[in-house]
Amino acid sequence: MSRAFIPSEHCRRIQPVNPVRRDSSLGNTGDKALESATREADHQSGQFEYRGFSELFGYWSSARNGAAIPSLKDFDLLSFPHLLPDMGISEVRSPTDIHIRFMGTAIVERFGYDPTGKNSLLNQPEERRDAVGRWYALLVSHPCGGLARFTNIYSSGREVVAESLFLPLQGESQRCFVSLARMTEFLNWQTVSSLTVTAARVLDFVWIDLGLGVPAIDQSIV
Repeated sequence: MSRAFIPSEHCRRIQPVNPVRRDSSLGNTGDKALESATREADHQSGQFEYRGFSELFGYWSSARNGAAIPSLKDFDLLSFPHLLPDMGISEVRSPTDIHIRFMGTAIVERFGYDPTGKNSLLNQPEERRDAVGRWYALLVSHPCGGLARFTNIYSSGREVVAESLFLPLQGESQRCFVSLARMTEFLNWQTVSSLTVTAARVLDFVWIDLGLGVPAIDQSIV
């Protein structure tokens, strides 16, 4: 099993209401990495560099209504129709079954097909699926948020850098997460395929403390 899903030198913790904390178990992440984390979130207000992430996080926070995380049934995606094409909701049925309940039209277009109703791990590199599944399970069980930057290789062969914000939700019987993605850079053209590969390479990752702390880094994931 690959140990490269979340490179340890890129794992950091951020808190929307407190200064960034360097995880001492990870060693020196470097000034550039720390500056990147600080730039990505204004820790006093929960604001992100990308306005869409700020909007989603703000709505998610208001939808909690005193609970640890919002309820899926009360989470209205139509509150931000301009973001909806790049949003998704997945249900963590188990660490090996991350069921896609909804995927926005812009993501479907980039994928080249609609994976709704399928296991999202099938779009991950095969050698990383176990690690990725455990990460999603940790996201919703802790619970905490995540902000990741990675490369995708779409079925068209287009390779891009993308970033996504992940926030947990309480479903009817299982915990879920809502995600918002955006492409930030075109890299290259790869071989056309029938399958889109998401997170072919993970470039950067931060935990987001939602008021319940953040998990210890699982060394089997990094």
